[in-house]
Amino acid sequence: MAIMIAYSGDWERGVALAQRAVELNRHHPGWYQLVLFHHDYRKRDYEIALQTAKKINMPEFHWMQLMTAARLRHAGAP
Repeated sequence: MAIMIAYSGDWERGVALAQRAVELNRHHPGWYQLVLFHHDYRKRDYEIALQTAKKINMPEFHWMQLMTAARLRHAGAP
């Protein structure tokens, strides 16, 4: 629900739900971090976005690769 709420435009509520889900389950799936990454990225907090992308810890998950590449683009990396 957090993803759908955030991506529909209510970022504050969606992020709060995602953060609560992470707090409730210390062993949550990495994709719970997606909303948090996109929220940081759209606010242009690129360093925080990179740290959030690293928390996903799913190397075979293509969205993690794309998010990391997008963030690195703003760091001036080739």
